[in-house]
Amino acid sequence: VAGIAGPEAALDTLLALGLLDDHGLQAGWRGMSKRPHAAINPLARPLVASPDDKLAAAIAEAALPALAEAWQDDAGFFPADMRAIEATLQALRAPAPDGALLDAAATAAVIFLFPLSQNARATVSLAKPVFAKLATGGHAPSAPLLGHSINAAERLGDTGFQDELLDAALEREDIEDGLMAQLKGLHGDRLMRRGDLDGALRIRESEELPVYEALGDKRNIAITKGQIADILQTRGDLDGALRIRESEELPVYEALGDKHSVAVTKGQIADILQMRGDLDGALAMHLERVATAE
Repeated sequence: VAGIAGPEAALDTLLALGLLDDHGLQAGWRGMSKRPHAAINPLARPLVASPDDKLAAAIAEAALPALAEAWQDDAGFFPADMRAIEATLQALRAPAPDGALLDAAATAAVIFLFPLSQNARATVSLAKPVFAKLATGGHAPSAPLLGHSINAAERLGDTGFQDELLDAALEREDIEDGLMAQLKGLHGDRLMRRGDLDGALRIRESEELPVYEALGDKRNIAITKGQIADILQTRGDLDGALRIRESEELPVYEALGDKHSVAVTKGQIADILQMRGDLDGALAMHLERVATAE
């Protein structure tokens, strides 16, 4: 693409001169074929001018299929690390990248940047041009890419971008029930943020919970019931909230062996008991919570 004759020999020469760093044979995922990996030495980067936009786009278009072949597994997943970010950046530079490839790379990239690294600002900065590029190419973004980007936008406080993605997601008819229920849960979160408790409760009870019950998803059933308890507690229905915490949420986490969620729920029960004036009960429950967490 750059007009270099004998690229393999040129790579060998650059490695010998130390202008490229040899990272050896690597595979994208365990079980995949290992391929040689090299990268420009950081000290060598200033020795030549960066390619202009036209050449960078041509390089990206040529490099992207090779990166996908080296890093994507049979299911199309990229590793959730810096390789996904690099593949995403190359796809953004390419004139007309394959939409499914860009979506797969960007999904792994936002998972690495937000759930794993908790970097909401970097996630949103990367996601915005990704969604614009996908829209230009007529590719509908996947539910995981939407969900993680919405969560990152909420963390960052970019409610405009969050609402834009959420509204687009809720209009889709091609997202499977479980993932759509999670997206509707994010809609419930938005309504909670706006103070629309009735709307949030309706979504939890009639649009989320029935789906998880049909799927037999015990964890998400418990999570959703906990969110319903949050609404009831906010509305002052302490008895209703306490009943859900004690009889519908806590037993599920105990059965799943989820000590963290058990401890959190016991802390929430203690808060309700304290609000009702049962200080002895609240203290006992806090002591149980501490014992659970140890």
